[in-house]
Amino acid sequence: MAPAPPKRPTGTATPRRSTATGARVPPRRNTAAPPPDVEPVEPPPSTDQTVMGMDAPEEPLPTEPPRADATVVFDTNASGRKAPGGPAGTLVVLKGPKQGAEFTLGPGETSIGRNGDNTIVVPDISVSRKHVVLVKQGQGWVLQDQGSGNGTQVNGAKVDEHELQNGDVFVIGDTEMQFVLQGGAPPRRSTGQVPARRASRPGAPAAGARPSPGRPVPDSATGQVALPPEMLASLEKKKKLRVIIAAATGVTLVLVGAAFIVHTSRQAKIQADLKAQQQLDNDRAVAAAAAVAEGKQLVLAGKFAEALPKFKDAKEKNSDDPEVDLYIARCTREISSEQALKDAAAALGKWQLAAALEAAKKVPVDSLLTDKAEDMKKQVLAAVPTRVALARGMIAGKDYTGAASILEDAAKVAPDDKTVADAQDELAKAQNQPVPVHATHAVVHAVDHTGQIVQAFKDGDLKRAKELAAQFGESNDDAKRLGQEIAQFETAYKDIDSDSSAFRTAHDLDQRIARGHSFFSQKINSHLEAVSLKQCVTAKTAGKLGEAYRACQTAHEVNPNNADANGVLHELSAKAKETYLEAYQQMGSDPEAARREFMQVVATTPATDDYHQKAKQRLGELNQ
Repeated sequence: MAPAPPKRPTGTATPRRSTATGARVPPRRNTAAPPPDVEPVEPPPSTDQTVMGMDAPEEPLPTEPPRADATVVFDTNASGRKAPGGPAGTLVVLKGPKQGAEFTLGPGETSIGRNGDNTIVVPDISVSRKHVVLVKQGQGWVLQDQGSGNGTQVNGAKVDEHELQNGDVFVIGDTEMQFVLQGGAPPRRSTGQVPARRASRPGAPAAGARPSPGRPVPDSATGQVALPPEMLASLEKKKKLRVIIAAATGVTLVLVGAAFIVHTSRQAKIQADLKAQQQLDNDRAVAAAAAVAEGKQLVLAGKFAEALPKFKDAKEKNSDDPEVDLYIARCTREISSEQALKDAAAALGKWQLAAALEAAKKVPVDSLLTDKAEDMKKQVLAAVPTRVALARGMIAGKDYTGAASILEDAAKVAPDDKTVADAQDELAKAQNQPVPVHATHAVVHAVDHTGQIVQAFKDGDLKRAKELAAQFGESNDDAKRLGQEIAQFETAYKDIDSDSSAFRTAHDLDQRIARGHSFFSQKINSHLEAVSLKQCVTAKTAGKLGEAYRACQTAHEVNPNNADANGVLHELSAKAKETYLEAYQQMGSDPEAARREFMQVVATTPATDDYHQKAKQRLGELNQ
């Protein structure tokens, strides 16, 4: 620290030279003495001094107006006075947003940072909100870092606390400041000129900062402060590091944003797919229920070929109706029986009596077409006399070959018919052949024991029915099949009170074996009526109208006088009418909603209902 200049005697002044002529001018005298407790104030150094150690000009230069953006910490008009407790300190901004500004330090604590509540506000993003504090201690100041993010460097070295010396340069963020004591190195101006320093004593050389490692020293020629190489390298390294961090942060944000967009898009697609799948499942369930209901109505009408595709379609749509498989099997069997009856009718139309009879026998005894098969057999037998009469006419006309063919066909159908035997005798005599002995050539047909098995079942004698089925099952396929069905029925019938689905199996087998009602039908039907009615009410409460209709319809079929089932069916019929009208209005604006409602109408009404038929027609129009 440079020594303070010697005090001049109070009231006197040394002779000074004129700056224009070099002649001495009389010294000016003070007209009033200063107060005894105040030292005389020397004017601050001027930038117009040319040589350090020379006298000041005759008139002081006007002071530079303060910068608009400078923060005044202490009374700038008192910058020339000594602060109590030691010389005054000044901060000169060498670099940064406040470059060129000067701040005079007050006697207390001076805070520097980005926030507006600091003593010196530096609008630099690289400066922390409260970066450093300069504390007056004794004759000097101590710099204290406040835990800043980028740290504080003094003369190129990072510090947490440092006792400032005259000429010290400290860096906070991108801002550099130089600490200057009164009488020490003057602050560097923004013009690049370095003001001349006042000599500490007459004839002494100018006081400047001593060169030391790591401390910036003003250049003697330019007056610029040259930072040491290690400090420049550190600043450049920090600058590059900040650029790298900023770039990495930007890339990270871009990647995170892109990942978020991809994730959001993927989640939206998953939700859309789930929603679409749920809608598809609902549509399939409604369509399956409608197909089952329509198939059952076709079965009741005896249209098995039309009903089978309905049940298969419902099965492909994962119908939850437990009777779908049974209906598929029944329709398949009945379609085969229908074909057998068609073949029988075709053969009878060609007067092929034996072929017609064989085709009619292919209809199972438990088929719903058994009655039609029996009628076909009667028609075949009724045609025998007509064929015999035709054969006798051919014998008279000596068409022996044709007569023989007709009589042979009739004998296969009615081997014990006397008219057939007499015609065969006539043919033999006409051909001069031996008369056949009919007793030895009579065809012995096996007795049909299935009727005995069915009757035992109808009487409720399961033991007798099983014994007969076992006895005749080895030689008769129908008897064997009846035995298997009776065994299945017995198992289901035992579980009818504990298994909610067993009664359905028992009901279907009872109908199939007995071909109507049996000893077991009353109990099965009573149970079926109660369970179906319960399912009807539960489904109706849950809004599953299709299931409610099917259950109530079953209860109604078992007991047409069931008031509860009939009441629900009446409500569903009224609801179907309202639903049809709503769907009809939505056909143009929302076809999908209309399609679902029309399907509901079909699923909750019988095939004979007018709105059932209208809804099917509208569905056909929408599908087109």
